[in-house]
Amino acid sequence: MNVVGIICEYNPFHFGHKYQIEEAKRLTGSEYAVAVMSGNFVQRGEPALMSKSSRVKTALEEGADIVLELPLTYACSSAQFFAQGAVSVLSSSGVVTHLSFGSESGDLSKIVDAADNFESKQASIKEKLSSGASYAKAVESLTGIAKGDSNDILAVEYIRALKKYSSDMIPLPVKRISELSSGEKIYSAAEIRNAILKHSGEPKKIAAICGKFLPSFSSKNALEELSAGRFPVCLENFSQVFFAKLRSGGPDFIKNLPGVSEGLENKLYDASLDSTSLEELISSCVSKRYTASRIKRILVHAMVCGGNFYGYDQRRPVPYIRVLGMRKEASKLSEMIAEKSSVPYVMSNADAYKICPELARSEAAANDVYSVCFPCGTAKGRREYTDKFTVI
Repeated sequence: MNVVGIICEYNPFHFGHKYQIEEAKRLTGSEYAVAVMSGNFVQRGEPALMSKSSRVKTALEEGADIVLELPLTYACSSAQFFAQGAVSVLSSSGVVTHLSFGSESGDLSKIVDAADNFESKQASIKEKLSSGASYAKAVESLTGIAKGDSNDILAVEYIRALKKYSSDMIPLPVKRISELSSGEKIYSAAEIRNAILKHSGEPKKIAAICGKFLPSFSSKNALEELSAGRFPVCLENFSQVFFAKLRSGGPDFIKNLPGVSEGLENKLYDASLDSTSLEELISSCVSKRYTASRIKRILVHAMVCGGNFYGYDQRRPVPYIRVLGMRKEASKLSEMIAEKSSVPYVMSNADAYKICPELARSEAAANDVYSVCFPCGTAKGRREYTDKFTVI
């Protein structure tokens, strides 16, 4: 039986995502699609527009059969560790036969060649990084994949991760399409996010955007979250928390955060004292070496887990598989994962805590911090330990 795995954020879930699930199932002949999804904070160092639980429900209603968790340690990290964490979850499931991912080129041989080229030029990459080039720029110059082709850059990391874990999963790029069969344009997640955040505080305009650019269930769930005051969540909502953490912690606190090196702690601390807005703080720290995404990831780590980080080496595979939600029709697949997985298969964060307290604590902290900054104000915490996984 073929089962296709998909690594995702669904921030928000749009028509392109729906197409990828359907096409991946069709091309692989898979009965099931298993999604590994980021939680409340995503890879670019920002909060997801909607909560993890809401996005899990949307994913299941729009075509995924089971949604698994990508813990914060990996989800809010560089492309390399994001990919390694997600691939390790799918690979350790024991049931996923194919790994599907969106791609600008749709050319697997090009992506594999780029991954091989990357591996053979590690010294050159380190040299370019030490000279001040960003990671994306170094990858572009050594693999030929353009910096703007973010999906292909991630795909290179997926291939590298498959090799790292000697995984038998078969990679399958699904070429991104720009329009539906009806001829209507498909807007990217970034375009939709920008449109929504541009009209933050204007619920009627946000509702119109969701109704036009999102599939039916995705739009319905977004409107429910909008009505409840839990959407959209934006980075600026957390600005005072960021400033408080950096100013009170000081350089000694900041230097222990992941992604901080070469005296960046002093620059971040000074920026927190000299800046009066989050945008100013971030821009004053951006350089050839340090991208805005890297700075934002550091801020998220400071806010969520403090100077202790997570106590878990993100170069290691995820030590458990946590299911966030599933369709009733996928119960057989869930039982198969429980039987065949090479790591424990758990149904709650409380169960995950018994296996790896460091990762479970960070996930709970991320959920609690995220719910402080809803548009409607602070929501109750502890939900990571009390909520059950979603079944539809």
